[in-house]
Amino acid sequence: INATIASTLGKDFHLQELLVQGREKLLHQFQLQSRVIPEKLFSGQEGDLNLDDIVNLYKKYDHSGDVAGRVLAEWDKDGNGVVALHELQLAASRTDGMISLAALDPGKGQSLFKMAWEMFIVCLVLFFVVSIMNQLARSQQAELDEAKVKVFTAELGAKEKKPEDKKSK
Repeated sequence: INATIASTLGKDFHLQELLVQGREKLLHQFQLQSRVIPEKLFSGQEGDLNLDDIVNLYKKYDHSGDVAGRVLAEWDKDGNGVVALHELQLAASRTDGMISLAALDPGKGQSLFKMAWEMFIVCLVLFFVVSIMNQLARSQQAELDEAKVKVFTAELGAKEKKPEDKKSK
């Protein structure tokens, strides 16, 4: 496919390398989601997990230092610079008592632009909902007005016929 595209467009997009990188990224995501008991993260460690130990857990992944810093900040409840087993067990699932490396990372904060974009989308949805409600209310009012006009014209037609009936006699 890459050769066909390169010959057609005259430019090599290096699709094979791109696909290999995408596959590796996907495999890393699956590895981050693999679930283990908290004690397994401490196997081969002496004592609790410090920043270097957490960096070592995430060493196969991009930005392992940043992720390790966030994990340490999130799960070091007593502030001593290490994550103890009892602190890490707070992250374990209630159903099976296991954790994943992905679940330990609280993630980076959101940018201001992303929050503004999400608020814009929320406003669009709300505008859409209000517009629907307004249109339904107008439609219902038009039906009620039409029914009143029919009743009024029927009453008016009945009143006009009565005087004519008296004149013809």
